[in-house]
Amino acid sequence: MAMLGLLVDGPDSAARLGDRFWNEYRHGNWKRSVVSNSLASLVTHRYVVLRPRAKPAWSIYEATTNGIQVFKEWLDEAVRHPTPIREPIQVWLENSTEAELPAILQTIRMLEGRANEQYQAAQVRLNCERDEGRLGPSDGSDWQGRMRNATLSHLALIWEQEAKRWKKLRLVVANEREMHAPVSEADRS
Repeated sequence: MAMLGLLVDGPDSAARLGDRFWNEYRHGNWKRSVVSNSLASLVTHRYVVLRPRAKPAWSIYEATTNGIQVFKEWLDEAVRHPTPIREPIQVWLENSTEAELPAILQTIRMLEGRANEQYQAAQVRLNCERDEGRLGPSDGSDWQGRMRNATLSHLALIWEQEAKRWKKLRLVVANEREMHAPVSEADRS
């Protein structure tokens, strides 16, 4: 759907779509094959048409009317529900033994570190976009700039919260905080 969303914004070649996709959704941990596989699937489902050119690299993909409708319906439905949480570490914790504690803590520290790195990268990207004038004027009068600012700020917030979440889990697993203490407002921030 992310690829279809790019095409709803306007037709493009596979190469440019790939660049746009990796620029916009680099945080998604996608496999490298996602661009070609997504385009092939979108064409098969007739959400997208391929307009061949003299050179295949110049061929243009374009969202169909049906594809635009499917994307809008998917987006409308997707934003109405919370993101499902499917973390394998929950299964590992539930089925672990005390002997696995060092490995569990090492994994949680790694995830916490990665989330902190992503948070820093998201802040850098937001600041670069601001410095390069891509967020529009500070009064928010440019809709696209304001929405880009909202998207990038939200992404930074997600990574910040992710890092805090892993830290809290690490502290609980390591038994470094009162296990049955009530959750306070400070814990939620």
